[in-house]
Amino acid sequence: MAEHNDSENNLDFIAQDGSYQEKVLDYQYNLKTSNPIEIAAGNVTGYSKVNKFGSNSSVGTTLTPVCGSGFYRTPNAVETLEILSSDADDTVAGAGARTITIQGLDGTGAFQEVTTDLDGTTAAAVSGSWLRVYRMWVSSTGTYSTQSVSGQQGTITLRASGGGDTWAIIGVDGLGLGQSQIGVYTIPLGKVAYLRSFQYSVDTNKTVNLYFFKRESITDTVAPFQAMRLQSVYEGITGDGSFKFDTASKYDELTDIGFMAKAGTGTASVSVEFELILVNK
Repeated sequence: MAEHNDSENNLDFIAQDGSYQEKVLDYQYNLKTSNPIEIAAGNVTGYSKVNKFGSNSSVGTTLTPVCGSGFYRTPNAVETLEILSSDADDTVAGAGARTITIQGLDGTGAFQEVTTDLDGTTAAAVSGSWLRVYRMWVSSTGTYSTQSVSGQQGTITLRASGGGDTWAIIGVDGLGLGQSQIGVYTIPLGKVAYLRSFQYSVDTNKTVNLYFFKRESITDTVAPFQAMRLQSVYEGITGDGSFKFDTASKYDELTDIGFMAKAGTGTASVSVEFELILVNK
């Protein structure tokens, strides 16, 4: 029997029949799987990092998702979608945004990503059928964007086919933002999510209640359904705050998670950001 001391890491191993090597390999693997840089770099098989952020500049006195559009659509049957801009230059051969990439879930709850050509102010069909959309961004433009020149000319709206309900927007604030702001996420089929941290920001001199919800089993089509369940609430908050969990909270596949808010009086601007680690089941 051989004894080994790893003074650098303060580890003692008693090795027999090659077990020292196995213990070292296990230790190195655990270091890697707990290292967010290794996960973000794609160096840990079966693990990935998700960063979600959302903002709503007009939160009123009723609960509202912290999303740029004010909505996070949650049907339990798939829908078809279309996309358009408020500006004719956002078109596949124009000077503005040319293509939009959309991420969400298909009818089984599996991850789905498509890229769609824009057609200015005319609605263009988005391929696939959708249960959820939790992110979209401008993936190509006709203009090289700078701090004073925008590659996105108008507000981009994703909506149900035939001019239906708005699902998401990519807004304009002086310049085109190029990215949706959706403070909600749905865990895809075959994944488990671990919530590591979140932060929030609220208008100065405004008071807001911030709620974090979950809803499981999103593909259920027959009652009884899973209820939306409050996971945490932060009442009377203002300014900025952040939380990092010593033990991450676990959320299973096909679960909606995200933030809603309401103002004490009037309207308030609220933004949130949260970090997840996804692990293959």
